Amino acid sequence: MATLVGTRRPSAGALPRIPTRLLIIIAAVVAANLLWFFGANALDSTGQVPDNGRDALHKLLLLADVGTVMFMAAEWMGPRLRYFIRRLVLGAITVLLIVTLVYFVLNAIPGEKWYSHLLNVRGATPEHIANLRHVLGIDRPVYVQFLTYLNQLIAIPPDLGYSTALSQTVWDAIITHIGPTAILLGTAYVVQMLIAIPVGVISAVRPYSKIDTFVTSFSFFGISLPNYWFGSMLIYVFAILPIQLGHSAIFPVGGQHTGEQTGIGDLAWHLVLPVIVLAVQGIAQDARYTRSAMLDVLGQDYIRTARAKGLSGWAVIMRHAFRNSLLPIITLAGLEIPQLFAGAIITEFVFNWHGMGQLTVNQAESGDLITVVGIMMVLASLVVIGNIVADLAYTLADPRITFGKRA
Repeated sequence: MATLVGTRRPSAGALPRIPTRLLIIIAAVVAANLLWFFGANALDSTGQVPDNGRDALHKLLLLADVGTVMFMAAEWMGPRLRYFIRRLVLGAITVLLIVTLVYFVLNAIPGEKWYSHLLNVRGATPEHIANLRHVLGIDRPVYVQFLTYLNQLIAIPPDLGYSTALSQTVWDAIITHIGPTAILLGTAYVVQMLIAIPVGVISAVRPYSKIDTFVTSFSFFGISLPNYWFGSMLIYVFAILPIQLGHSAIFPVGGQHTGEQTGIGDLAWHLVLPVIVLAVQGIAQDARYTRSAMLDVLGQDYIRTARAKGLSGWAVIMRHAFRNSLLPIITLAGLEIPQLFAGAIITEFVFNWHGMGQLTVNQAESGDLITVVGIMMVLASLVVIGNIVADLAYTLADPRITFGKRA
C-alpha cells in the first residue's frame, strides 16, 4: 500500500496516542496534590488547625481527586453521559466556591453575629466569656472556623450546622420553610409561563399591531416594577382600601392561611397577590423573549416554504416556528430559578409569607451566618441542577443539537 512522502507507516504494536488534555489534567492533579500537601503542612505547623480542620483538608483533597478522575473517565463515555458528569463536577466546584465566598463575606460584615446573644449575658465574667468563645470556636481565625464548618458539611449525610438563633438545625429550618416557598414559586412560575408564551407568540404573529403594541408597552412597564412597591400597592388596593370604604377585603394582607383554616381554597386566596407580584416581571420578560425568538424564526426560508406548500397557519406556527424558537425560551426558563428566588425574598417579606425568602432576611438581620450559608448552598445547588436540566432539554427541543463528538 502506498504511503505519503515524508510519513512513516504505523507499526502494528503502536500504542494509542494519549490526548494532550489528559496529560495536562494528570500534571495538574499531581501539582495540586503536592501544593495541597505542603499547604496543609504549613497550616498544621501554626498549631491553630484542630483535628476536624485537618479532616476537612483531607476530605477536600479526596473530593478533588475523585472529581478529576470522573472528569478524566468521562473521555471514554457517551456524549450525553460525558456532558452530564462534567457539568456535575463543575457544578460541585461552583457550589463550593459560592459557599466559601458567602461565608467569608458575611463574616467580614460588622454588626450582630450569630453568637452575640450568647456572649451578651448579664453578670458573665471575662473568664466565662473566654471559655464560651473557645467552646464555640470563635476565638480561632476565620479560615479555621471555615474548615471546621466544611468538615461537617462534607459528610454523609451533610450537616449544615446548628442555628442557636432558631434553636434547631439549619436543615430542619430549611425543610420547614422550603415548602411554602416551593408552592409560591411553583405557582408563579406556571402562571407566568402559561401567560407569557402564548402572549409572546400572538405578538410575534401579528407584529406592530395593537396587540403587539400593548404587549410591548406592558413588558417595559412590568420589567420596571419594583417588587416591594408593587406588592405594597396591591395590598393597599385590594386589602386596606376596601376596609376603609366599609367593605370586606378582596384579598388578605398576607400570610398563608386565615386563622386555623388549612384548606386549599384558603391557600389559593392568599396566593393571589404574591403570585401576581412575582409573575408580572416574569410574564413581561418571557413575552419579550418569546416574541423576539418567534420573529427570528418566522423570517426563515423554511417557514415561507411551509406556507407555500399550503400548510395551515396554525400548523406552520406551532409545528415549525414555535418548536424552533424554544431554545432561547428554555435557556431563559433555566436562568429564572435564581431570579424568582431573589424576587421571593422581598415578596415573602412584604406579604409575611413564611418561606425561605423571609427566613433569609430574618437570619441575615440577626447575623445567623450558618443558616444563611446553608440557604445559599441549597439555592446554588438548585440553580446548578436547573441549568443542567435546561441544557439536557435542548436535545428534546431540537434533535440537531448534540453534546459533541467523543475525543
